[in-house]
This record gives sequence, structure tokens and C-alpha cells, in this order.
Amino acid sequence: REASTEDQTSSLTLVSQAVHASRRYQRRLGVAGMYSEQWKYPAPMMSMGMMENSMMLAPPISQRLDELLSARLQEVIMTKDDFQVARSCLRELQTLVGELGSGWRVKPFGSLCNGYAIQGSDLDVACIREGEDDGFPTALQMLEQVLPLFQARDKFKVVDAIKAAMVPILKINFQQVLDVDLSFKNT
Repeated sequence: REASTEDQTSSLTLVSQAVHASRRYQRRLGVAGMYSEQWKYPAPMMSMGMMENSMMLAPPISQRLDELLSARLQEVIMTKDDFQVARSCLRELQTLVGELGSGWRVKPFGSLCNGYAIQGSDLDVACIREGEDDGFPTALQMLEQVLPLFQARDKFKVVDAIKAAMVPILKINFQQVLDVDLSFKNT
């Protein structure tokens, strides 16, 4: 049977409530927008006007669905400890690439920065060299310079080096807990 407008509105209400519940949970943990503020990335915006309008009480039949959805959300939402591991990893990454000289930086992006990460999400980070004008070093040369530094560290395990991609990526694991995709010149 086709979903009626009422069914679609009810589904939208449940999704909306789940998103709001996730944001409330993150605020309660004190982690909402932490990457946005610390690394000056824009916080995610709720631009759909219907989100606020859909916060009406769900009909009794949907109440159980809301409870189930909320319980599932609690199972997958990132914890404060997850965010602390990501912060620690970023500090270690910055220290590591800083050994290559001045101007080398790491910039996080992706779901951990925009607030949509769940447990098991990886950390996406771009490695850049600020102030370069002539295109040197190339992204592949950057990966080659950084690779030995990661191989010499106990906190990092190199999983794969994808050198043939348009944007080379170094897949690493931090403290056997967090997967990291480190791209080069990905700005």
C-alpha cells in the first residue's frame, strides 16, 4: 500500500525527534559543536523549517516507535570518550606533521566535524602545507614524507597507503581504537 500523507508526516516527525534527541544528548555530554568551535568549522544547520513544526506529540501508536528509535540512537551515538579520543588523535597528528617543518598542518573534516558521526565513524583529516605557491611538494610526495613518521610511532598503525588515487590517502589506526583517513592537499 502507498504511504499516506499522514504516514509520511508521522515518519518525518520520528526522524525529526531522533535528530533533536541526538543534539540534546550531545549538548548534555558537553560535546555538541566541539569541533566546530575548536577548529572553526561551521556547525551543522537545521535549515528545514518543518523540523521545528514537527515537534508535536506523536500519536499514541507512534509513541512506541519513538521509544525504539530513541533506544537505538543511544546505542550508536558517540560518547564523550569517543570525542576525547578523536581530540587526542588530532593533537598527535599535528605534532607528528609539525616535525616536517613550519607550515605543515592537519585539518579535520567530515562527520566528526559536522556533528553527524556515530560510533565507529572514522576521522577524516587533510594534511596541508600552508604557504606553498609552486605546487611542491605534490600530494604523493607529502604522503611519502609523512609515511615513515607514522611507521615509527606506536600510537599509529599504518593500514594502507593509497598512492594511486587523485587525492592520496593514508589509512591509519590510532591506539587500536580510531580509524583515520589522512588525505593530502585535499582542500
